[in-house]
Amino acid sequence: MTLAVNCGAQWIREYLTTPPKDAWYDFEREYLMDLPITDLKKASSFVFSTAQLLNASTNFIIGDVVAVLVTIRDGYDQRKHKGGDEITAWFNDIQRDSKMAAKVTDFNNGTYLISSVLPWQGTLRLSIELTYSREFFMALLTSHLLIKAFQQTIAGFANTKANESTPCFNTPVLPGYNASEVCNLTSLNGSPWFCGLPVKKELTCQDYKWTRLLFNNADAPLLPAELSILRDRRYGLIGVKEPILIDVLAPSSSSQDKQMRIVPLIPCHQVPARKTWEQEESAGYFYADIGWVSLQCYPGHDFDAACRKDVEILFLGDSNLRGHYYMAADAIPCDHILKAASEKWHKPLLCLDKENNVTLRWLPHSNPFKTYATQWADPLNDLIPSNVAIDNIPTTGRYIVVLNHYLHITGQHISAYVDKMITIKNSLLNAFARNPSITVVLQGPHIVTREGSYRGGDMMIRFINRIHMDVFKELRDKVLYYPVLDMTIASRNNDTHPEAYVRREWTRYLFALMCNRLNGSS
Repeated sequence: MTLAVNCGAQWIREYLTTPPKDAWYDFEREYLMDLPITDLKKASSFVFSTAQLLNASTNFIIGDVVAVLVTIRDGYDQRKHKGGDEITAWFNDIQRDSKMAAKVTDFNNGTYLISSVLPWQGTLRLSIELTYSREFFMALLTSHLLIKAFQQTIAGFANTKANESTPCFNTPVLPGYNASEVCNLTSLNGSPWFCGLPVKKELTCQDYKWTRLLFNNADAPLLPAELSILRDRRYGLIGVKEPILIDVLAPSSSSQDKQMRIVPLIPCHQVPARKTWEQEESAGYFYADIGWVSLQCYPGHDFDAACRKDVEILFLGDSNLRGHYYMAADAIPCDHILKAASEKWHKPLLCLDKENNVTLRWLPHSNPFKTYATQWADPLNDLIPSNVAIDNIPTTGRYIVVLNHYLHITGQHISAYVDKMITIKNSLLNAFARNPSITVVLQGPHIVTREGSYRGGDMMIRFINRIHMDVFKELRDKVLYYPVLDMTIASRNNDTHPEAYVRREWTRYLFALMCNRLNGSS
């Protein structure tokens, strides 16, 4: 398999024409119904797009709402008449280190509304970025439809007589294999996962040993313009020649700092679960040396006493949750039983405070992993899928579950993520039914500007947010939603793992949200 990719082997026609799912998702249909782009100059262009302040003045009072209309134009300076671009907007105070993301509303006609409540006094500069064009998403979703995954995954089968590698995916649609030649490894992966049956007669599905990613990423058989826009997404700032600057003043009666900015009135642990799903995109701001200020709630103590006694906290997901795990371990503190042997460790971690009956676990996700390296979890021995970890929660005892599955899966067709979330949701339904003392937090996706490639970056954010809203609709009174997107937009995060000050605020508000809830998540 590796040799075939390295040598530029052609895709099998039957594989390309077989969709990963029987029907498109609604958000796929919005893009795939259009004809593919053949002329790059007809794509959305940040150079010719415009931004116009809709307010009558550039002077505002704290609490006012600023509104800006963005009109998208193509490379021929022609107005676009469809939405679906990814527009990102944020404010920076030019006098102090304060910043926030703005809300973006897509009117689906080529125009977008940038809006935000103005929460602090200062002179603010608005930046508006065309992050991904509609045409980028058209090419991206088409390529996912054809080759299913840019990051090709293979399984290793071995015994004392033979060994062999075969391709894998989250549906039984595999290049060169018919339906009877597939190994169903769903029980190991947690959510649907299939690999080709080895050709060698000495091997069976029971001889599966490991999974890895091919180092060579795959290109889809697309038109030249589509491939070009995927490799260079052509992003940039809109309206840089005429920047929008606004002055925000405090009410004339203000004299104290708390009157110079908007502050929340209730502690985070008192926010009902359903309300966490209804937050605006502009949900808070970074203010000077104070840190993150949520417009919904205040954090109180960083790590409440309710998380320090008679509780087991499960961090289920990627390496950003590993960061939460370490901060929790420092706050308790606890004795590290299962320790990391390297920096990029992706095997289970365990920390115990026996005196106070506190257990912390980080169980890495199974998306699946590239298990060829020693720091990655072995799927046969120490990899516990998130849904299985939830299924293992007993009927008694207090449990907190934190979920985050994101960047490791963005290079695959979106059905892989949908399958993962549905499997977790079903396990949560059963868990809530048998144990009422479970608190669950689902962390949302974050921007990663450095990972702009279509091979696995933050380009799936708009779809992942919609999936969260849809899959967990029936659990919004049970599961707490923790959106961190606006933190990373405001901070202009450019890495898979945000800077230390952002991670610190992530964890601080996570603890404030999940601790001290007496009856589960609600």
